[in-house]
Order: sequence, then C-alpha cells, then structure tokens
Amino acid sequence: MIKSPRVTVVLGVKDDRGALRTSVNSVLSQSVMDLELIIVLDGSNTSTRLTVSEIASADDRVRAIELSENVGLTAALNVGLDQVRSELVARIDEGDTWYRHKLGSQLALMDEGIVLVGCQAVVQTAQGARMLRRPTRDTAIRRSLVAGVNPFFHSAVLFRKFSDVRYNERLRYSQDFELWMRYSLLGSMVSHASALMTYPVSTDSLTALKPRRSLTIRSAAHAAYLRVLRVRRPPVVERYVRGEYDLEIASAPRPKASPRLLYLAGYASSPVERLLARLRRALHPSDIVSASIRRIRALMIVARKQHLAMALARRRSLPDD
Repeated sequence: MIKSPRVTVVLGVKDDRGALRTSVNSVLSQSVMDLELIIVLDGSNTSTRLTVSEIASADDRVRAIELSENVGLTAALNVGLDQVRSELVARIDEGDTWYRHKLGSQLALMDEGIVLVGCQAVVQTAQGARMLRRPTRDTAIRRSLVAGVNPFFHSAVLFRKFSDVRYNERLRYSQDFELWMRYSLLGSMVSHASALMTYPVSTDSLTALKPRRSLTIRSAAHAAYLRVLRVRRPPVVERYVRGEYDLEIASAPRPKASPRLLYLAGYASSPVERLLARLRRALHPSDIVSASIRRIRALMIVARKQHLAMALARRRSLPDD
C-alpha cells in the first residue's frame, strides 16, 4: 500500500514562462519533506512538457498529469485535486516562490477545526519588493470575505481536502476567492503573521487581461455568498458549499455588506456589545480629560465675554467728567 504524503501541492500550468523550475524548486526544498507535487499540464507546449518530464524524473515526489487540450486553470486545478491522496492541499502558481519554512509554519497552525491557513507575501513589482498583509484572525478574515475582499493569496493557502468541495468550473476568474467563501462555512480560517512567499505582479494574468469581466464574476459570486449568509438554512448551505447554486452573472450588482448582515452572519458583535464598547470608549480617562479641557475652555470664553460685557456696562453707567 502506497503511503499518503502529509501535504500535496497542486500546480497548474499551460506554458512555461521561464519561472517554472524556480517555483518547483521552492516546493521541493521545503523543510517538510513528506509532500507530493502534482503538476497539471493544461494543453502545454512541447518545451513545457519536456521541462516537467525532467523535473519528475529527478524527484519521485513529483507527478505530472498531462491534458490533451487546454481546459483552463479552474478545471485543471480540479483535475489535480482529484488525484490528491493527502488530507492537506497547498497551491502554488508558476512564478511564485515559497520560503523554505512556509509549509512547516502553516502546519503548526493547522489545528482541529481549522480548514485553511494562509500567510503574508512579498510582492515584486517594477518599483521593487514590498510586503502585503492580509488579516490573520478568523473573525477579521470573515469580515473581509463579507466585505468582498479576498483575504488570501492563492499560492499562500494550505487547506483541508473535502471530497465534495472543488473549484467552481463555472468561474474562469476569481475561482480562489469563491472557494474561500465556501470554505468559510466549513470551519475556521487563519493566516500566519509572517511573509512566507514571494510572488511577482503579472500584467498578463487572466484577471489583469479582462478586469471588467473578472469584477463582474467576482461580484456575482460574492452576491451568492451574501444570499446564503442571510438564509443560513442547512440544505441551502450544504448545496452552496458544494458549489450548487445560481450564479447570476448577467445582472450582478456590487453587493454591500451592511452592519446588520455582518451581525446576522456572526462576523460582528451584537448591538448591545457595540453599545457597551462605545460607552467604554466614552468613559476612557483620556476622553474625560479631553472633554473637560474643551468644556473649561468654552466656559472661560463665556466668562471672558460676560466680564467684558459687564465692564462695558459699568463704564457706560459712570457720569461724564
């Protein structure tokens, strides 16, 4: 019986743009050695197939799956997920690189009840490198999802595999963001506070090539998520988690997450808790001092005006010499 690896990394690629080996090496050089890398060749050219063949022959932890035609990143990733034998799955894209302790640091956070762990990232642009931060706590991550903001970098995630939860192949864009919204209904999510990966900002990605279409699909998926949060009936949630829901792309408005929705979804404090928080802030000593100083200044101004008025009245009442 073949032993299942602790973590399986899925990489989908069409054509090598020169950074495939770098990304693969960053995976194979992880401090966690018990892993498997599945590379899905999505209708790749001959050069890319030869490169992946060389990589697979040099390390038995690499498995290559070749698709006869290009099916798109979303479907290619599902092909890779279907071949996963481990309980934990990680993602990486060509061009992205992991720091050596990336998986080890995330595994330390993968406690019972946690379904997904992300991390911070260093972004490389033409102007240089800078660190981008994402929320680290479950509550903040959920608020980000409700607000329509992706709280994870796609190549940063380590998540648990569920047999009936896959990427939604109806989405060519924002497939990761849509999956995280569904994962939020399966358990807790956290992110490591440190930067554990680097990725370059690409101008030829699917999202960058067609930003308007990407935003439309993203808004439609987000609107469906908010509808499920409002309903919260178990059958509806179960179907949504499996990706079986109506995706109204044609007329998807920009959804808004109201404070009431945040509260109903369990991602914000209750009205009473918010009122108590405001009272605590109002009763803070520094606030009392500030308010007292403003009040004293206002009283001094009034007193000075009254004093001047009285002095002027006395002067007018004095007889002329």
